[in-house]
Amino acid sequence: MKEALAILIIQNMASFRVNAKAGDVREYSCNIGNVVSRIRFEKYILCAKKRHGDIAELIVNELLLHGQAIVNQIGDSVIEKLGTQGE
Repeated sequence: MKEALAILIIQNMASFRVNAKAGDVREYSCNIGNVVSRIRFEKYILCAKKRHGDIAELIVNELLLHGQAIVNQIGDSVIEKLGTQGE
């Protein structure tokens, strides 16, 4: 259960807060808008590719796949994928 919640939080599909009034109870909530927007991920990726090329497609795909990432992580992943495509 902890892993599932962690993944949902990283993907911005859930959030939590600590309710001090209830004795430091953690309260989780679902971000419905973010969950529904996942349906459109393929369109976002295709739009990035059409407007900005293959590298943009890979960057958008990485961001959508991981939910959150720093530039170095995305860059390393894209470079790795470009290297494997060229082989």
